[in-house]
Amino acid sequence: MPFTNYMRSSIATLAALTSFVAYAQTSATKTQTVILVVKGESHVLRTTATTVCELLEEQHVVLTEQLLSSVPLTSQITEGMQVLIEPKAAPASAPTKKPAPMKVVAIKSGAARGTLSSRGTLGNLSRFEGKRVLTLSATGYGPGENGRWGDRTALGTRVRFGVVAVDPRVIKLGTRLYVEGYGECVAEDTGGAIKGMRIDLAFNSDSVANAYGRKRVRVVILD
Repeated sequence: MPFTNYMRSSIATLAALTSFVAYAQTSATKTQTVILVVKGESHVLRTTATTVCELLEEQHVVLTEQLLSSVPLTSQITEGMQVLIEPKAAPASAPTKKPAPMKVVAIKSGAARGTLSSRGTLGNLSRFEGKRVLTLSATGYGPGENGRWGDRTALGTRVRFGVVAVDPRVIKLGTRLYVEGYGECVAEDTGGAIKGMRIDLAFNSDSVANAYGRKRVRVVILD
């Protein structure tokens, strides 16, 4: 082989090895978004940890005999992964009575305003980086289901889609929220039955509100 051809071949091989090493280093430090739930409180995090064990060490979360992880510590971190750190479940007691079946009310396609759509999902979790996330029980109510308050909220605004009733001890009135499956909203109302980890989502019609039922949802505190 001529000397010049040998040199060209060596340079090409060196360049390929350099590119491979750079790619390996970049992959090793890949940043991913995960949801870490510790004792019911969720946090959206950006991490370079590659395993669940590394993630917990990074966040200074220590497991005990009574505090368990929902996934093995050796599991690889993936984009959008959710890791639950919860107390060990208590032994099962006597069987409880099954709840009555929930009545499902069909929503007509014409009632588009105030209904749910795909925009209400959490979607790209990275946009909520650093925000507090709560898991709450959600119900719905309409303008005709607000008792003596009529179609007015506790802040004096009109009951409409985008308003949410809260317990001010948990979420302050005036706080902007993002509710999974509902979208952006503002805490403008309260309610006698809305105590603790509960919220009530306002809709533009009573029929749509009744069809919503009761759900467990993740709520992002935007401000």
